[in-house]
Amino acid sequence: MAIPSTGAVSMTTIATEYGGSTPHSLSEYYAGGGLVPAGTSGPNGSVASSGAINMNSFRGTSNISYMAATGGTITTSGSYKIHTFTGNGTFTITNAGSGYAEAGQAETLIIGGGGGGGGNNGGGGGAGGWNNTTVSSLSATSYGVTVGGGGGGGARNVIGSTGSSSSVFGQTGNGGGGGGKFEGAGASGGCGGGGGGGAKYSQQTGGTGNQGQNGGSKVGGFNGGCGGGGKRDPGDNNSQNGPGSGGGWGELSSITGSSVRYAGGGGGGAYGTSGSGGGDGGGGQGGGSINAAQAGTANKGGGGGGGSSDANSNFVGANGGSGIVIIKYRYQA
Repeated sequence: MAIPSTGAVSMTTIATEYGGSTPHSLSEYYAGGGLVPAGTSGPNGSVASSGAINMNSFRGTSNISYMAATGGTITTSGSYKIHTFTGNGTFTITNAGSGYAEAGQAETLIIGGGGGGGGNNGGGGGAGGWNNTTVSSLSATSYGVTVGGGGGGGARNVIGSTGSSSSVFGQTGNGGGGGGKFEGAGASGGCGGGGGGGAKYSQQTGGTGNQGQNGGSKVGGFNGGCGGGGKRDPGDNNSQNGPGSGGGWGELSSITGSSVRYAGGGGGGAYGTSGSGGGDGGGGQGGGSINAAQAGTANKGGGGGGGSSDANSNFVGANGGSGIVIIKYRYQA
């Protein structure tokens, strides 16, 4: 607990807060000297780092040193700093913190790259895997950050590519599965959302670890791809001859201080009509007779839309959206 902001300050009071060995000497308590964190200050000013020490400068101070770090784009929300990585980088902790419950601890949101949509009545790509974890026992060192790219869309009668994984602190958000081609199943998500099935064939799973939902399944009709799985919802099944089905919705996160939805699945491609919408959270719209397939949103891990069977939209599925890594930690009281 903090030293009181008013009243007399004794050596016993200082030693109780900051520790040290008896007999106590004021020279033990220079700021930055090992017992008192560098930069310690209270209502009476800063604790000296050398020379004479005014004991009253310890009023209102406490033996708490908050985490500090560099890397990515840094914002704040209340008592927390947020580091956002939209590409590969390094998160460097310069002070892991001490004296409070959240010292050495950070919350992470890790989204893998979305899967690409399948070609020619293709299924939508699955959303990138979602991993929201609190990591403890972090130390003052550098940690590599990997942000996964989206998978490529499939050409005519080619399955979409699986997205790449994102990672930090040994935690991973895997890539979403690629959407199925015409008369072909999509790829299973590597813990991400599975790609939607192509015409006639079944869904693909979202993998293990609860990072994404299954892609949609073709349960009737002939043409029209199925939706890719999102984090919150599976891709829509499809029983129609022509339209594709919608991608599964992503999940909301408020890690940045604002509510944002990530990891939506791509919409299925269509035959002779407009393609179906991607799931909210960055999923791309499927291609149709009047529109090409749309890519998943960058840095949301959205799945790419499946390609249509219409030459005006070039048959091809769209690319999945890249992932993102967000790190949040307490930096002040």
